[in-house]
Amino acid sequence: MRQVFVLVAMLAMYTTAVQADQYHTYRITVTNATAQHVITPPLAAVHRAGVHLFALGQPASEGLAIQAETGDNQPLYQELSVADGVFDVVATGSPVVYGQSLSFEIRAPKHARISVTGMLATTNDAFMGLDGVRLPRHSASYLVYAWDAGSELNNELCAYIPGPPCSPTSGNARTATGEGFVTIHKGVHGVGDLDAVALDWRGPVARVTITRIRKGDDD
Repeated sequence: MRQVFVLVAMLAMYTTAVQADQYHTYRITVTNATAQHVITPPLAAVHRAGVHLFALGQPASEGLAIQAETGDNQPLYQELSVADGVFDVVATGSPVVYGQSLSFEIRAPKHARISVTGMLATTNDAFMGLDGVRLPRHSASYLVYAWDAGSELNNELCAYIPGPPCSPTSGNARTATGEGFVTIHKGVHGVGDLDAVALDWRGPVARVTITRIRKGDDD
């Protein structure tokens, strides 16, 4: 009987080792493409094809809404860490200032998808979002647009916005629900405390580059 237990234990250790070897390691680089906005610490998740961090026309999850409103990526990290079909989640701790880049690593099995999010800090609830793209065999870059989480009204008032030039002690209160679902963001229009000339944008707000730097034994 003891031999059977030893054999089972050895088989489990072998299976774990094989599974670990089949995970590739990728470097994710997020480059801020805006002229004035700060992107709050990005979050990345690798997952099965059927998993989505957000969907156009659908309500944002509570974790994504909090990230899009406050820049805090921990609630979304907690959501994804226990979600079915998610292989790995990385919540970074550093913002990406305009014109600069941030790199970090994540592990994923072959044929997984990746999603990346981060708040545009000088908005009510805008986030840059890359949803469910295939992990590349070598390297790939994506231009990423800004989405509106639809969880806050876009009043552009500093009392509801955490990023500069608004004061970090402004309180960043939560407004009433906005659209109620994810849409393409319309930009900054200067209707409140924000200067549209300095802070409005057109086109992509970030570039995400994904590079495989170590491969598992199944490739």
